[in-house]
Amino acid sequence: MKDDSLISRQLDEYRLLSLLGHGGMARIYLGLDTGLHRYVAVKVIDRPFRSDEEYLRRFEREAQALAQLNHPHVVRLYRYGQMGDLLYMAMQYIEGANLGVVLSSYRRDGELIPPEDAVRIAGELCLALDYIHGQGVIHRDVKPTNILLDSAGRAILTDFGLALLEEGNTPGETFGTPQYIAPEQAESSTLVVPQSDLYAVGVILYEMFTGELPFQAEDPLELALQHMHDRPRPPRELRPEISPALEAVILQALAKQPAGRYPTGAALAEALAEAVPQAAPPPQPAPAAVPVTIPERISAEITRTALPPPTNLDLPAGPAAPVRVVGDGEEAPSTGPLPPLPVAAPASTPPWLARREELRPYLTIGGCLVLGLILSSLLVGAWWLADRNDDDGKTALLPVVTGGTAVTGDALTTSAPAGGAAQVAEPTAAQIFVNGNDSLFLTNQGAVPLPLAGLRLGDGESAIDGAEWEMETLAPGACVTAWKDRGRPRAPAVNCIMVGQQLSRAPRDIFWNAPFNVYYDDALLGACGPGGCGLPGWE
Repeated sequence: MKDDSLISRQLDEYRLLSLLGHGGMARIYLGLDTGLHRYVAVKVIDRPFRSDEEYLRRFEREAQALAQLNHPHVVRLYRYGQMGDLLYMAMQYIEGANLGVVLSSYRRDGELIPPEDAVRIAGELCLALDYIHGQGVIHRDVKPTNILLDSAGRAILTDFGLALLEEGNTPGETFGTPQYIAPEQAESSTLVVPQSDLYAVGVILYEMFTGELPFQAEDPLELALQHMHDRPRPPRELRPEISPALEAVILQALAKQPAGRYPTGAALAEALAEAVPQAAPPPQPAPAAVPVTIPERISAEITRTALPPPTNLDLPAGPAAPVRVVGDGEEAPSTGPLPPLPVAAPASTPPWLARREELRPYLTIGGCLVLGLILSSLLVGAWWLADRNDDDGKTALLPVVTGGTAVTGDALTTSAPAGGAAQVAEPTAAQIFVNGNDSLFLTNQGAVPLPLAGLRLGDGESAIDGAEWEMETLAPGACVTAWKDRGRPRAPAVNCIMVGQQLSRAPRDIFWNAPFNVYYDDALLGACGPGGCGLPGWE
């Protein structure tokens, strides 16, 4: 492991920097996209399996599964490529920690994950699973180490190495992870259904709320048989403070037959959210200090493995980076500052430039002609893009005043309270993106939360009321979306955390293809549309 011949290797535009980890048949490297200057995770088939036809097919299926997925809680695939005998996948690199690491940190502290965090993470995981199931993909290996939590604590589903595509055939001997495997999958991997993934969610819920797994054995076959035939110990026997309602949700998720489980992730998430408020929080030992939250635990993990800015990286020279053991026999490189990009020495001046004074008039005229051609091309290109209506992302920025009447411009005051002077309201900014004829995104680009209850987009029955997103406020940097039925939203080119209920509208109810009004607390903010936004009366 210490002499990894792939370190410093260039695979198309990706430069392999260090080893992040490895499993039974593949290694994952930290890579640098040398064109876009961003970190990526590059998965490469390990050498002993590069001639294994079955594993090559499995690797290709994983790429096919990821290629058709576009969801904020599913890792993104950038490229599937081949260099010589190397097949690789370049994927989104997520700076954070996996759920397994976070749960282990709580166990070390003698604590359990807070119930509200458990509900949120499970809800985001259920959103991801419902999405991939709708795309004809079954994951078959849902477990905490395959759920990454980014720096904001958002759950992202990864590792589709065992994914089953509906249109494909997969050998029945392909197994999952014994601690989280559904009974039907333990019998034969070809028997899996979407509820098989939800069974794994049930195991994770059991683990988060009790601190233990429902079944434990050293032998994988014995574990599989327990999942197939044994009843899990009731959670309330381990944690009496768990409510009967919460115990019922967990046990239904762990039903032996798929038909006895929740039909969808949304149904499981809804039942969980209803049950948890009835449960008293688990008793925790008296802390010597303020409890450490999930974001703080993730931040500590990020700090421990901090990476330099990708724009300062260059190809490491010499032997591979040192390796450290991270657990379960897996190895990963130690991280540390990498050398900055070298500054190139100025090139010598070509002889013809010595006559630049003589050539200056001709260079000036030629430069003007070239500049004119470029400007003309840009104008033609802008006209062509403006004429398209299928996937353009149009941006509109609306000032919004929270805590009072919604207005535009500089009048940022609320009405005066009785017997007092007018108070200055705290402004924020909501940004609306209209993407062609299918998607509408609303992002909070301000520094304070944006209350959604008073927001209304459009008029009539097809209008979108802020309450439809099923959340009270939109946090800074977060976004919510709506799109047509049977469509897939085209996300705008901004960094935002997708939250809330994703809305859909039938094609006849898509109002944002034409100018539409935007209201806040029933006051008209302005009108928006595919071309942008304006003040009241804008057309």
